[in-house]
Amino acid sequence: MFGTKLKPEEILFGAAVGIPTSLLAYLRLKYGPTLWKDIKAIQVMKKKQGIMHELEVNNITMVDIFEKQAQNRPQKPFMLFEDRSYTYQEVDQEANKLARFIQHRGAVRIRETVAVFLHNDPAFIWTWLGFNKLGIATAFVNTSLRLESLLHCILVCGAKVVVCGKEPELLDALLAISSDLKSHGIIIWVLGRPGDILPGCVSHLDTRGYSADLLSSDVRQDLTLDDMATHIFTSGTTGLPNACNIPHRKLHAQSLLQLPLGIREDDVMYTPMPLYHTAAFAFAVMGTVRNGATVALAYKFSATSYWDDVRKYGATIIQYIGEMCRYLLAQPKKRKKHSEMGFNRDIDGEYPRKVRYAIGNGMRPDIWREFQRRFNIGHIAELFGASESNFLTINLDGKVGAVGRYTGLLKAWSDSFEIVRCDHVTAEPIRNSNGFCIPVKPEEPGVFLCKITKDTPFNGYKASKEVNEKKIARNVKQVGDEYFNIGDLITYDNDGYLYFYDRAGDTFRWKGENVSTTEVAEIINKFPDILDTNVYGVHVPGNEGKAGMAAIMLKASLKGNSTLTFNLTNFYSYITKHLPLYACPKFLRIVPTMPLTATFKHQKSAFCREGYDLDVISDPMYVMDLKRKTYVSLTARELREVLIGKARL
Repeated sequence: MFGTKLKPEEILFGAAVGIPTSLLAYLRLKYGPTLWKDIKAIQVMKKKQGIMHELEVNNITMVDIFEKQAQNRPQKPFMLFEDRSYTYQEVDQEANKLARFIQHRGAVRIRETVAVFLHNDPAFIWTWLGFNKLGIATAFVNTSLRLESLLHCILVCGAKVVVCGKEPELLDALLAISSDLKSHGIIIWVLGRPGDILPGCVSHLDTRGYSADLLSSDVRQDLTLDDMATHIFTSGTTGLPNACNIPHRKLHAQSLLQLPLGIREDDVMYTPMPLYHTAAFAFAVMGTVRNGATVALAYKFSATSYWDDVRKYGATIIQYIGEMCRYLLAQPKKRKKHSEMGFNRDIDGEYPRKVRYAIGNGMRPDIWREFQRRFNIGHIAELFGASESNFLTINLDGKVGAVGRYTGLLKAWSDSFEIVRCDHVTAEPIRNSNGFCIPVKPEEPGVFLCKITKDTPFNGYKASKEVNEKKIARNVKQVGDEYFNIGDLITYDNDGYLYFYDRAGDTFRWKGENVSTTEVAEIINKFPDILDTNVYGVHVPGNEGKAGMAAIMLKASLKGNSTLTFNLTNFYSYITKHLPLYACPKFLRIVPTMPLTATFKHQKSAFCREGYDLDVISDPMYVMDLKRKTYVSLTARELREVLIGKARL
């Protein structure tokens, strides 16, 4: 009927959801082969809407959900850390004691904010929980920040108190800016250092002697889901971090990311990511709380101990982000015997027990299949979004390289986002003669715009109105509509699968053409002996736009050998074969290590600032030589040829 044939699983699915076969066949013809997947996705979205509505009606926060879990499953392991297991009840009791300490000190009140300056540790979670029990928002500060950046984050979020970890380097970082903090009336509380003599501007946060009994929820009864739960900072790869507003409503939405994955209460999710970032705190920890599951936490990411931790904790779900997976693949392969698992035959693999899900963002297509095969991953759920975004996508189909799907019935049912033509450097949408944005065609990169509605508001940053206004695109499809401009470039294929293309600002122009740093890096990373690549644009006098430059880390660097181990002429042949000449890097810089943010994103600012300056760079550098068809060492003589325009780039 209708010229199409239904698959058995589609007929069974239609029967399960009450759709007649004739109607299902019509829908299949109209909306294509992804129909049943679209129906499933819509069901999940409707379920999420129902959950959010119930939470709003009853004014329930994540604190309420945690307390409910602690009452219903008090002895259930909530957090695994190092060699200890912390139950839901234990964490709740520690939070209750901390909340009573806060009440006793009276330094901060409901709807005010505290800055949390802690490494990954169970105390991070009960600190958040203790303050939120009192309706006090938390702002999670990157523990690697120092001086001006650290002060900026504390001040911009309006913190009354800074809660500091027990590690000396954290306290030293705060003491370095203590006079500035004191001038703003900000005090420092240090966890876990009773008995130590502290400077006059600092005091202990000592919860000994305070009751662990459940705190009455009356203290926060006036809060709504629109009040702030926390602030999470952007990574600051291109400037000072912005404090993203995360109200209780949004924290719920972020915790529901795991809904389509069917996370169970017997799952153990392992994350080595910093808790001050959305990936670990909202997606991993809050998602675990919602499902009554268990989260296994690492103090920090270690490529050498990652899989040992996964085995140790019996993790069924793992989390990744950025270039982490590339570093895991670079580790030497290990041979394990099945006898360790109760079998007697040899295997070639690090993890014979299947991990149900690897969830995260930044899994590049060039390593996707190898990572999944080598580490026995059942499904890679790559997502796309941002801490401040009001919408995200997730790849539920296992399509290599994709970050989601927007097809057929799903697209007809929801208009959550648009991908439109833009300036690839500024991410500003390009308008037609009527002033509206122009949708891109398949395979054409465009900026990703998320529709702002009552159900998907843009909460913005704790910043000026001007800063927030810059992120909003208006009159996209019709007069009066509003969209959040995520600033990232996305493409989609003829089947409706979405793919990350590049970040605005990372894309640069050379010879009148747009160059995607992500695309170029992926090509370079496929060349033998290269582990990781950071591509960026540098200014060359007498030329418009920017020339491509690549900072390259060799696999040999992992063994302490940073000498050049690949043939420059072969590399020239490879790169010119796989990329148009305008996109080929004109300069190469061989680095012993690759600077990354705490969430394993490339840091570009220092590379861009240093460019190819021989006076400040000691790393080996090379320049493309079109005549000799190779890369040659960048000496003072070669650089002079470039600068006077004699050398053709």
